[in-house]
Amino acid sequence: MKISIYCYEVFIVMTQKEKILFKMMSSYIQKMGCDSAEIMGEYWDDKLFSDRSFICKGGGSYKFPFDASDVINGWVDSLDLDIRSYEDEGLNSVWLEISPEDNSISVIACFSEIQLGEEQLIDESLSDKLNVEELKKELQKRFGEFKDLEIQFNGYGDSGGFEGIKVDGREYGSERIPSSLEEVSYAMLQEFGGWEIDSGSEGFLNIDLENDKVVLHFHWNEQLDRPETLHREEIDG
Repeated sequence: MKISIYCYEVFIVMTQKEKILFKMMSSYIQKMGCDSAEIMGEYWDDKLFSDRSFICKGGGSYKFPFDASDVINGWVDSLDLDIRSYEDEGLNSVWLEISPEDNSISVIACFSEIQLGEEQLIDESLSDKLNVEELKKELQKRFGEFKDLEIQFNGYGDSGGFEGIKVDGREYGSERIPSSLEEVSYAMLQEFGGWEIDSGSEGFLNIDLENDKVVLHFHWNEQLDRPETLHREEIDG
């Protein structure tokens, strides 16, 4: 394998074996009528690419008639991209893109971040749901006198629950939340079907005993995906 130096950066030149195989893959992709194709990787696995399947840009899934995984993994390893190190930056997928039109092969990673959607409010009477006087006594027994009380929730990945309770700015674990308030909170969250699924949601419930109100502050979590090309190389370059 040759090492070329250019602009003070080190570039790994594709070997002849790699070029031949990538040309074969490019030709097969073109034969299937694809302008370009994606080969999905498993960044959490020791063997990043192990499947012969590829997805045609514009739709359609096909399989190469030969196994190229060893050569592909060898080429990616030679690039020293250290893909697993990106997991803390929100890495959620990795793929190869082969483009017969551009005569190129690229390693692309997709990064995800969660942003809060627009706040939605539900304001309801607390006394319609439980005995306010009994709740007040229970809360004072647990926390003493207080003015402001919030219950934080978070839901994602097909699960959801309460993260804790905040009393006048002091934070406590979810085990300190009275069961009656948990029931009220879960019932109000059901107004947002799927609040705990996929990217889910987050927010808090404000418990206002003095004004007999419970206010749900709800945000959908919005996942933003950002693909980034980690390496691109011309197959005949």
